[in-house]
Amino acid sequence: MSDKCMLLYVGDYYANTMHLSAIEHGAFMLLAMHHWQNGALPDDDAILASITRLKISSWMELKDVVLELFEKRSFWDGRTVFEKVTGIGRKEWRPAIPKSLRDAVFKRDGFACVYCGDESGPFDLDHKIPYSRGGEHTEENLTVACRTCNRSKGALTTEEWL
Repeated sequence: MSDKCMLLYVGDYYANTMHLSAIEHGAFMLLAMHHWQNGALPDDDAILASITRLKISSWMELKDVVLELFEKRSFWDGRTVFEKVTGIGRKEWRPAIPKSLRDAVFKRDGFACVYCGDESGPFDLDHKIPYSRGGEHTEENLTVACRTCNRSKGALTTEEWL
């Protein structure tokens, strides 16, 4: 057993797996950890059911929902594997928000949390449409949030959270 650490970005995980049931979450995480250890998952229902500790009949009922979070790759020799896990880790580090943009958003929002009105901080810049869900670093998409509100909102849109 390897002692590798698996990166899990909680906001990205929530954003991409909110539709899963508890059993689907468990199966997904077991597959994700197996993938992390081994680099790929086989396209074999019996093996995948074994990894998830499910009976083959139970695995067959939920496999489509769980496997949509993995990217499938086919090889010239007919083999297929699930190569990439989507939904738990960022594909690349997000660029920093430019200081001039940060300053403009803080000035616009009056150096206070737009959600609860806190004026003491600490503050974060929150993406109304989360970065993990395609939101951009734009003045229209950024707002000032206290750390408590920002952590509570996570990877939800403002409408989903409020």
